[in-house]
Amino acid sequence: MASWQRIGIGGHPGTGKTRTALTAQKSVEIVYCDRRGGEIDLTDMEDIGVKVHMVNTNDPRTSALAILNEIRTVGIPKRGVQHVHFDSVSFAQSHQMSKDTSHNRNSMNLKKFGMTGNSIQDVLDVLFDMPCHVSITFHVKEERIVENEKQIGVIWKPDLMPAVAKRINKECGLIGYTWKRVVNGQSVFGVSFLEEMPGKVGVMRFECAKAPAGWGAKEPPDISKWIKRLDDDAKKHKQAARDAALNGAEAPPAEAIKPINTEPEQAAPADLDNIE
Repeated sequence: MASWQRIGIGGHPGTGKTRTALTAQKSVEIVYCDRRGGEIDLTDMEDIGVKVHMVNTNDPRTSALAILNEIRTVGIPKRGVQHVHFDSVSFAQSHQMSKDTSHNRNSMNLKKFGMTGNSIQDVLDVLFDMPCHVSITFHVKEERIVENEKQIGVIWKPDLMPAVAKRINKECGLIGYTWKRVVNGQSVFGVSFLEEMPGKVGVMRFECAKAPAGWGAKEPPDISKWIKRLDDDAKKHKQAARDAALNGAEAPPAEAIKPINTEPEQAAPADLDNIE
């Protein structure tokens, strides 16, 4: 039975979230619901196995569900789709909220808030049940960490409703945050999978960040490499569990999540808290 991976990718605009879709195993199909114009680097690539579906932002739930159903019933069996990339849950949520408030967000109340959250959860239900690899992107918001009226750090959080962020954290086995910095006039991109690390202003924390032990703050933005690494780790773990069972020993834990890593060689660029 195939082991399908679920991956979450957070980050600020311009840090390479959307372009990571191009590193996924082909054929990859992208369900696009982010800012207009942001898909320009993804289009006109069907000849190399990259197909983009544009979500109708006037009715994100209905449109996204129709697209995902078509991929499941036609794309996977007939087009050989191996990977579905949803970009982004944050914009899908925003567009759905606009629809549910009739473009008057001042009218938002608990009932409408719940409707929006449920609509996004409906899309995630279908997305996470797809018989292929799945990756999703989300935007982030920054908050200061303050103790005794003094800032001691910064935390990056998914720019999502709490219930939606919790669902993504539950479903995705790998969650990282993209970053970009300029070195000698050249843009350098990477992904951090650390939960916490030193920053320029105290500590930097990444809410929901998740990865097996050994993943750091300067990982390459390459989904195919991530999936291979996850598969290799899983094979080693299964073999260790099998050996333990045959020898009558206690099996290792089902999942080994990395500890907080503050070693210099694992740290992200020194100016990570000033990146775009």
